[in-house]
Amino acid sequence: MATPPTESPAGGATEPTPPVAPVPAQKEPAPPAAAPPPPAAPAKPAPPAAPRKPRRGLTAAIIIVVVLVLLLVWTVLSPSVPDVLGATARQSPTLGRTGNSTVEVGSILKVEKFYGGNVTWEVIIKRGAANATAGVPHPFEIIVSKQAEHVSSFFKGTSPHITEAEVNTTSEVYSGNFTYYPADEAHPYVSAVLTAVFPAPGTYTVTVHGKFTVDQVMLVGFLPADSILFTLTNLRIVVS
Repeated sequence: MATPPTESPAGGATEPTPPVAPVPAQKEPAPPAAAPPPPAAPAKPAPPAAPRKPRRGLTAAIIIVVVLVLLLVWTVLSPSVPDVLGATARQSPTLGRTGNSTVEVGSILKVEKFYGGNVTWEVIIKRGAANATAGVPHPFEIIVSKQAEHVSSFFKGTSPHITEAEVNTTSEVYSGNFTYYPADEAHPYVSAVLTAVFPAPGTYTVTVHGKFTVDQVMLVGFLPADSILFTLTNLRIVVS
């Protein structure tokens, strides 16, 4: 709004007073911006899952069962242990499996020592008749029996098995394959029956030889022990 002109003291007119510019209205300061919220705490990671413990108890049980089964099979497969016949075995007229094997050709003793004890083997050679007939198979029987045996408490005893048997001279073999018989209740010894064929009449000096293996039978299982060779020489056979 303009102000009226004023008079100066000299009576002259004065210039009008310029209008006063309106004072701009003061803006109220804006309220301070709200402080940003504090950052959220990071989420805690979930604890790792506990590792699965191996089933040690189950694994141990399986191992024990497998070992027991193997021991059982090992024991079931163990050979039988023949009884001790003693020194009078060869005197028995029924010794042998050939039926009429009453003529003793010869015998030999073998003493064997092993870590379970010791045993004295007797190898007896018998044949079916005093004389043989030319061209006719003549039976020989090789018998392996125990004369004595001493074993420790962990062992049941020893078990033989005849693997080789032959009747020959220095120039010719007279026997072929043989039949092996394991020990049983009626025959507490092992034997091998083979036949020899002599081509012509005469007196033959032959050798009977062979081999048998020995297993040591324990309370649980068995172990191979030895392989024993035997030879009986200068056996005279009369062939008619």
